[in-house]
Amino acid sequence: MTSLFSLSVDPPSILVSIDITSDLADMIGKSNGFSLAMLSRKQQNVADAFAGRGHPDQRFDHGSWSEWPSGHPRLAEAVVAMDCDLIGAMETETHMLFAGGVVAIEKISERRPLIWHQRRYKSITESIGRNGGHVVPDGALIENGEKP
Repeated sequence: MTSLFSLSVDPPSILVSIDITSDLADMIGKSNGFSLAMLSRKQQNVADAFAGRGHPDQRFDHGSWSEWPSGHPRLAEAVVAMDCDLIGAMETETHMLFAGGVVAIEKISERRPLIWHQRRYKSITESIGRNGGHVVPDGALIENGEKP
């Protein structure tokens, strides 16, 4: 997935952008839906597997997987996991945009998300007081009250 966007709150829906040459774009079109997960900072091995750092047939060997009632894959221990019905699609020159109507969601707010930024994994942490309560990436240096 190249990117994810919130499309609508009511009804809940999202938009995902997928490289048009990927097998995933074809699979979403054929299955009329998709699932996704916002990985927790403890799921770097899952991120690596799906980023191509390993054999594609072994992606689901990483993490704890089950299925949504739709049959789409469901990753346990993610920050957020969603199952979506395909409600629209648009082809661009390089990507497919898929609109998904959220039919099921699992959210665990105590988990911190895994973020890929500046060619490395990061997580976010709340620093209250020292920087005025801004959410900053782990390892970010905030000095003299600067905002991130």
